[in-house]
Amino acid sequence: MIFINSIELLELGNSDVLKIDNTVIKKSKRKVQTDIDLSDDGMFDYHGLKITKSDCERAIDELENADKKEYYYFLANNKPLNNYLVNGDEKFFSTFVHEGIYKLPDFIKFISPYFSQRFDKSLLIAFKSDDTIKFHSILRTQSLFDQSEINIAFSGISKEIQNRILQIQEITEYIKRNKSEYTETTVVEMVDVVQKKFHTEIINSLPTSYFQSQINKIAASINYLQIAIEEEYGATIVSLDLIDFKNER
Repeated sequence: MIFINSIELLELGNSDVLKIDNTVIKKSKRKVQTDIDLSDDGMFDYHGLKITKSDCERAIDELENADKKEYYYFLANNKPLNNYLVNGDEKFFSTFVHEGIYKLPDFIKFISPYFSQRFDKSLLIAFKSDDTIKFHSILRTQSLFDQSEINIAFSGISKEIQNRILQIQEITEYIKRNKSEYTETTVVEMVDVVQKKFHTEIINSLPTSYFQSQINKIAASINYLQIAIEEEYGATIVSLDLIDFKNER
């Protein structure tokens, strides 16, 4: 799903929004159509994205809605958010400030389908790289997607956490079946393995309203692992370290 800002497309961001009427829009639209007709590939270059004449027309037609025209105009003059919606430019997170328009439910619903998908990708990348600073900066923008999009916004990280839980469960099963490659000496490495899979600061910063069930599953998987280690290797220190880590959740 590509976000196309029609006000930006028509180069009307510097105009007085009250003066952007049908006459102004039609004039600017003709220029866009001419650029497309004169291009070698019949496409319009928008932020490095190739979009068709039909894509442009659909976006421009949305300006018939007065509220959407205001929203597009705001975004055309709020480059960090606009560019994030268009191509995922993450400079948005380092420059983020709360704006009055963010309190408007209709504006949030307007950007939510695009923002939630970008948010999902950015959050997953920060999670996988253990970038706590970026992770926190991304999370503080979660008010910019509608709750109806929450499963999309947290889809990637939720799947990643579930995969890591399954990995711990698999290790536990191998230990219980005495098929693990770990020995009484090397099993101590499991503490680092668990810590890397479930970074305490990052996991604890997730919204519990959505992730509480998975957080509970993380704790349970660590608990079963430490029991298996204690029973199979008698590695009390390792088990205690895992218990301490689990209790930090």
